[in-house]
Amino acid sequence: MRFLLLGLLIVIFSACLDEPDCVDSSSNLIKIALKKAAVDEADTIAFSKIEVSGTDSLFHVKDTVAVLSLPLNPGTNETTFNFYYDSKVETMVVSYTWQTRLASPKCGAFTYFYDLAVVSSSFGEVSVTNSQVFKNGSTNLTVKL
Repeated sequence: MRFLLLGLLIVIFSACLDEPDCVDSSSNLIKIALKKAAVDEADTIAFSKIEVSGTDSLFHVKDTVAVLSLPLNPGTNETTFNFYYDSKVETMVVSYTWQTRLASPKCGAFTYFYDLAVVSSSFGEVSVTNSQVFKNGSTNLTVKL
């Protein structure tokens, strides 16, 4: 009798699994935290603008922020960022691997970015804190100014 009840419960709950779960955790936005060089605390910077290769859009124009969200270019394996602030121009090049995965025919495909690395940077110190890029994920890079 116990096995019959257990079998019936498995059949009932497995019927709920026929529909795919279309939760999309993919993102092309990396999060960059800005820190003071001497101490490990947030630093806010007033950017006049930020340029991102692969787009003609400008980001964080006249923003004062401690954390940046910037897009990666899904057409290549590298993105160059030019940061304009305090009469300075800093450049950072990041590399990554991207892959498009089909979740299901109903959900469609999602592009995932991983293996994030800093190729070059004119900032003092940049470290990768999370090499996978997800929506609502943690900070990917830390820049010490």
